This record gives sequence, structure tokens and C-alpha cells, in this order.
Amino acid sequence: MPNKKISMQKLRQVICFHCQGKGTKSICKLLEVSCNTTKRYLQIFYSLGISYEEFSKKSDSDLFFTSPQKIYKSSRYLELESLLPRICKQLKRKGVTRDMLHKEYIEQHPGGYGRSRFNTFIQIYLGQMNPVMHIDHKAGDKLYIDFAVISYA
Repeated sequence: MPNKKISMQKLRQVICFHCQGKGTKSICKLLEVSCNTTKRYLQIFYSLGISYEEFSKKSDSDLFFTSPQKIYKSSRYLELESLLPRICKQLKRKGVTRDMLHKEYIEQHPGGYGRSRFNTFIQIYLGQMNPVMHIDHKAGDKLYIDFAVISYA
């Protein structure tokens, strides 16, 4: 599957092999990663504009939160950014929806973001606060059961 997310350890190996002078195809074969994924992560590495030494000194969490693009933060975004912790805390309450929170936001900030952009910023904030680790496992090895079902009846 092209452009599949890889672990930080594999990402470090891709960058290390590339800086040692290995080609993209040989890196793909060595690490069993698709060529498109390798190329995408190498593009991100070069867009960061840091050397391999700086890259290797960074911790995994620093690399996870490092953005390759410089984000222009407008006054409108800065207002929303200060509200995001409270908004995400309210989302945990039963019966509260993003649509309800967006309506409250628009009432308080008439020139604020639209619903889809508002939801995108919430999703980004939640992703930064709760990073997820992918668990690779063999089929039939373990059984995972989710008991967190809430009924609204």
C-alpha cells in the first residue's frame, strides 16, 4: 500500500540509509517499505531543512510534532487556539457535539472559521494531545474487545 505510515524507527532507518548514500530502491528493499512512502518521507525530511545530525538528536515526540510547513497564525486562529482546550474538554461530555460547539463559537466570534475548518482544527489538536500507536499483530493471535459502548436509549 503506497504512502502507508511507518514507525519512527523505520523512519530513522530510511533517513540514515539515505544519508549514507543508498538509493531509494535499495532502501525500499532493505526495509520492506514501498518506494512512494520512502520518497514522501525523504521529501518531508528535506523540507524541514535540518541536517542528519540535528535529525538524529531529536526525540520521537519532537519529530512527531515538527511540521514541514511554516504555518501562518492569523489573529482568528490564535483566538481559536486559545479556546481549543476548553472545546475539547466539552466534547468529552455526554451529548455534546462538534456542531453545537461550532454554533457557540460563531455566536461568540462572528468572523470565526466555518464548520469544516473548525472541525479540522479540533481534529489536529486532538491528534497532538492523544498520539496513537499502531499495533502490528498476526491475524488470530490476540482478541481485542471494546467494552466502551454507550447506549442512548
